[in-house]
Amino acid sequence: RVLTSSQRCAARRAISGLFSAFVVRVMRRRHGESAEMALRAAQRWELVNTLGLQVQQESHPEAVYALIAGALKPLGFDFVVALWDEPEQTLRVEYLSISAALIQPFEKLVGIPLRNFRLHSAEMPLFRQAMVERRGQFFKTSADVVQRLVPGLSGETLARVVDQLGIGSHIVVPVFVADRVLGLFGVWGRDLDPSDLPLLTGIARQIALALERSELNARENKRVGQLTLVSEIASRAVGLLDEGE
Repeated sequence: RVLTSSQRCAARRAISGLFSAFVVRVMRRRHGESAEMALRAAQRWELVNTLGLQVQQESHPEAVYALIAGALKPLGFDFVVALWDEPEQTLRVEYLSISAALIQPFEKLVGIPLRNFRLHSAEMPLFRQAMVERRGQFFKTSADVVQRLVPGLSGETLARVVDQLGIGSHIVVPVFVADRVLGLFGVWGRDLDPSDLPLLTGIARQIALALERSELNARENKRVGQLTLVSEIASRAVGLLDEGE
């Protein structure tokens, strides 16, 4: 059937109207997503600033880790802090935010006590890249990373580990002070995405500062202890001399 000129015009107007409505819906959706992303970013930076103020009041890294866990848990995120056990070679697990109720099944599944678990940097090239470049890395899925960490896992066991720990996407950020890399800050969660990199980079920086403060305090306490010991030895020596006279 051949359309008349008026029918063709009506069809064009109808198609144009449908297209315009589609564009409007897309723009509204994008505007809504942009507003949501802006709100999310603002909330994340507020979290970093709040954490920064709290962390400055703590002198022990364990207290800092607890503060971070308290801030990230409501977002559905868990994390691990891994520090050098053998510099440039292996990392040990310093802190893991998951509950003891989950740690025990994890240890049973992988067959390794957490205290003996080591991450070999040579086997984790993307982790090593993050440390070399001093830049966080985002991973959409975590199964391959878990498989590299525990290469002996079967496919079924791997799936159970990922499910029990709630591992979705994850981000790895280097923890460093000046030119010295101290370790890694790894975060995972089902709602994690690349836009969280600035947030987690800021938190990794706070961890680094807390570790640096802890090292400085330890050195200062050691120095004070040595001075106190020297002073006590000198006092005793003077006392012995006085007794000899």
